Amino acid sequence: MDREDAAPSSADSADDRFAQEPEVMPPSFAPTPARRRRREAERDAQMRRATESPATPLLDGEQQPRRSFLVNLLQWVSLVAVGVLIAVIVKTFFIQSFVIPSGSMETTLMPGDRIYVNKLANEADELHRGDVVVFRDPGGWLAGVQQPQQSPAAQVLTKVGETVGLVPSDVGTHLVKRIIGVGGDHVICCTDTGQITVNGLAISEPYVRAGVNPSDVPFDVTVPKGYLWVMGDNRSNSQDSRYHQQKTGFGFVPVSNVEGRAWLIFYPFDRFGWIASGESAFAQVPSNAQ
Repeated sequence: MDREDAAPSSADSADDRFAQEPEVMPPSFAPTPARRRRREAERDAQMRRATESPATPLLDGEQQPRRSFLVNLLQWVSLVAVGVLIAVIVKTFFIQSFVIPSGSMETTLMPGDRIYVNKLANEADELHRGDVVVFRDPGGWLAGVQQPQQSPAAQVLTKVGETVGLVPSDVGTHLVKRIIGVGGDHVICCTDTGQITVNGLAISEPYVRAGVNPSDVPFDVTVPKGYLWVMGDNRSNSQDSRYHQQKTGFGFVPVSNVEGRAWLIFYPFDRFGWIASGESAFAQVPSNAQ
């Protein structure tokens, strides 16, 4: 035999070292009809579970059961309770709504205006001449004022609405006026030109209703410490400190009765806007002794 015939070629050696790929997949790996049907059935079952139940999948693949109607109801009640609590806190410590019942503050405030009051501004050092304030009746200021009649059910609903701040507080126990004098101020009406003086300085009052005198009632008072002298902007139609000073000899309002400073008209919408302070009218007034 020739040496050439006995020696294997390099190509033949390579073919022997590597296995040939089978032309046909072994039967054990081929997808059988039964196996295909089983996979399709599993996919269909998963799709049905996903569409029929809104349950939330857990980490281990199980399904969280649906929440009952009672659980959902309790959740909503809790949310409402938290909202009411927040409203009560805001109304108690921060802002409160009131409704203007009369024309004593025209044209700064008109009857029917809904206003917000800053309840943080209710101390002597936070209240200034020219501020518009809401205060509780010091005693007898609202005597004779007819209150609207309500059924017992309406009274309960109104009280609840006032408590949570959804309904403006009843003006049957509150008044709104402008501060003219604070504790220690000497306030006099009037000069020869019809102006009010505070601590000896005559003031010009741009907020007073046009065509109305600063006061047709003379007075000369010194405001006690811890009290305020207040007047309406519609001076000819306002039973304010002047009226009660003449009637009882004491027309001052305790600072402790002040609910806060009025700062915003929020209804009606065509009157929406800030309530401008008249503090600039008193900018040059000398400080008092107290």
